[in-house]
Amino acid sequence: MVKIFCKVMGFILIVAAIIGFVNPQFLGLHLSAWHSVIHLISGAVALYFGYLASLSTARTFCWVFGAVYLILGLLGFIAPSLMAAILQAQPSVNLAADNVLHLLLGVAFLAAGFLRGGAQLPQQPMRTA
Repeated sequence: MVKIFCKVMGFILIVAAIIGFVNPQFLGLHLSAWHSVIHLISGAVALYFGYLASLSTARTFCWVFGAVYLILGLLGFIAPSLMAAILQAQPSVNLAADNVLHLLLGVAFLAAGFLRGGAQLPQQPMRTA
């Protein structure tokens, strides 16, 4: 489950980066070039953990990445001017949509890291004739 989540979110983050380069105000978000580069790198890292890393490493990635997104979301509400500087947005811009999205991503990544899915059924011994 966690590896599938990493694959899906990696793809979504890369698509978000491409959209950010083409339409920086997509859905009221503030997707500066820097923000889009971060999404591109994050998506590539998520894909790596989804396809090539072990299950436990992918789970740890989700915990760390989820915590980072959660902190970014909270920071956006607590210190909006700092978050505006990080996102390269005007300090007077309303970043509520970005903050809520970061909070949701944080919760989703943390939940994926804590879910215990993908257990395999025990293997049956092969019978020989």
